[in-house]
Amino acid sequence: MDMLGRISASKMSTFMTCPLQAKFQYLDKLPRKQHASASFGTCVHHALDFYNNTGDLNRSVNEFLDVWENPEKLGVTPETWPKGGTYGGMRQRGIEMLRGYHDGLKWDTREVLATEHKFLVPLGEFEVTGFVDLLELRKNKRGKSEIR
Repeated sequence: MDMLGRISASKMSTFMTCPLQAKFQYLDKLPRKQHASASFGTCVHHALDFYNNTGDLNRSVNEFLDVWENPEKLGVTPETWPKGGTYGGMRQRGIEMLRGYHDGLKWDTREVLATEHKFLVPLGEFEVTGFVDLLELRKNKRGKSEIR
């Protein structure tokens, strides 16, 4: 894994799936086409980060729609599409995901401590890097407090 230097979850996953793909992507830095699924994930992630910082579902949905309709804002303009995947279908799925996330939190009281918190942990000759998407203190409907 020396070719990977800093190890992230996505690098590790790529390496475990296909070491040759990891070599092409991370060592040789060969260009890749942006897949619509990756673009979708980035747009939803962006909107969830917005939601976690504001708690405003409507503005978060609008934020998702803005970056889905203008993916160049995040640098994720799709070049390839999955079989059966459509622009409108993925757009609707993103809205439903945001609403479902919001509905899943409606009974909980929570305090957002951090979003997109970068970390780096030395591990021998490597460094494990990544982001904690959301760190929160939550009190659920049973009154139990937990850090998530």
